[in-house]
Amino acid sequence: MEDQGWGFETRGTYYLTPFEGRAQLGIVFSPSETLTGWFEPGEPGHDRLFPLGQTDGSGSFAALWLDPTDTVRFVLLGSEGERLLLADDAVDFLRLIAIGYLELADYVLPEAPDEDEDGESVAALAQFRAWVESELGVDVPEHWTVQEPDPFSAWVDEVTRSS
Repeated sequence: MEDQGWGFETRGTYYLTPFEGRAQLGIVFSPSETLTGWFEPGEPGHDRLFPLGQTDGSGSFAALWLDPTDTVRFVLLGSEGERLLLADDAVDFLRLIAIGYLELADYVLPEAPDEDEDGESVAALAQFRAWVESELGVDVPEHWTVQEPDPFSAWVDEVTRSS
């Protein structure tokens, strides 16, 4: 993404996107994301998560999760309390991003991006999608399958119940 010049700085914060421009058309990576509102420093679970970037314009964000088996996975913490396992590894996370969803949320992932709502995002991610497929030797699916039952949601329930 940086090699393509898809990073920029605004108000003292650096952002990185998988597409050209400064619009939010899917995930926007930022080192300034925090776990505030979900897990405060010192609380159980805080040390098992690392925020990566915004997944929509409402405060939802993606994070790395060190699960109970010490495997790193990619998860969503939503502004409305949603929590969702997004991907089991980095390649799958890049495949998910490359689909072109305007936002990552549990209610949109099972369907292919909507042409009317997500068309600009899908088009903006075309170059990134092609890179993911050629560089990583994988296919980018038309839509994403969420895992049921969701192990991340169950983990959040367990951690917050014990605190």
